[in-house]
Amino acid sequence: MKTKLATLVSACAIAAGLFSAAPALLAQDGPPSGERPRRENAGNPEQRLNRLKEALQLTEEQVASLKEIFMAEAEAMRAAREKLGADATREQRMAARREIQEKMQPKIEAVLTEEQRAKWVEIRDRWQQRGPGGERPRPAAEETKSEA
Repeated sequence: MKTKLATLVSACAIAAGLFSAAPALLAQDGPPSGERPRRENAGNPEQRLNRLKEALQLTEEQVASLKEIFMAEAEAMRAAREKLGADATREQRMAARREIQEKMQPKIEAVLTEEQRAKWVEIRDRWQQRGPGGERPRPAAEETKSEA
């Protein structure tokens, strides 16, 4: 009986210790208050290419061409960030990004077939709707549920 009681007391002590430490263990190192979290590898050319490869059923030639385009786009984005500097406003950064993307669109579309281009436009529009920081707009169904 004493061993069962001792085991029970030990188990309770361990559980209490875990529960008291839970908030610290679950806390995340996020951005400072007021800043939005940045998507990990949001502009990673390899990840973008992998997503498109499957979605558009790209050939190996297309993959190679798009990889060059995406790498050039990423380099242009880095150069623009450096040129703008740390004091650039969000609007300035977004304008630079938009300008680079607009220059790359014809190059991307030239690699794709007619059918792939139509799918690409849908995918691109979905990506753009996510907004800054990768936030996704709530679907209409969720909005009506929360409003009811």
